Amino acid sequence: MIKMELDNQQPSIDAVHEAGRAVIKSEGGAAAKKTREKLDTLHHKLELVRAKIRDRKLLLDDSLKDVS
Repeated sequence: MIKMELDNQQPSIDAVHEAGRAVIKSEGGAAAKKTREKLDTLHHKLELVRAKIRDRKLLLDDSLKDVS
């Protein structure tokens, strides 16, 4: 369920990344650096969320095997 919600948000996430890349390309300097840092942070946090989702799914699958 959480994975589906994250997947449903992917177009918005992609749009944020695209807008950020456009700012980086057009602005340069400090604004570009700050935007790059924010995009990197966003990417890192999303990867952490995806990893937690995968871990929880594995735990759930293991628990279901134990019950069967």
